[in-house]
Amino acid sequence: MKRLSQSILVLIAAAEKLGLNEEDVKIATEIATYYEFGLAFDQIVTQMFEYEIEIDNNFYLLLTTNAQMMNLEEDEYVCMKDLIRENGNVPQ
Repeated sequence: MKRLSQSILVLIAAAEKLGLNEEDVKIATEIATYYEFGLAFDQIVTQMFEYEIEIDNNFYLLLTTNAQMMNLEEDEYVCMKDLIRENGNVPQ
């Protein structure tokens, strides 16, 4: 469980770096502290998709890794592929 907890926190930090707002980062982090990793994952995916925050291939790979650790199907987050920049990278 510790590995998943750390991985979710890395995902949240990456989402924040890409532009997820402070309030959604706070909510996802708080949810994760209660070991509700699936809900934290859903918070990130839902809000990033809702705000159309562009992602890169590395972020999608991080999503996939976390989803696999939680035994989630790709259909839980496949919508995020629409947010990958054409060249696969988001300018920093």
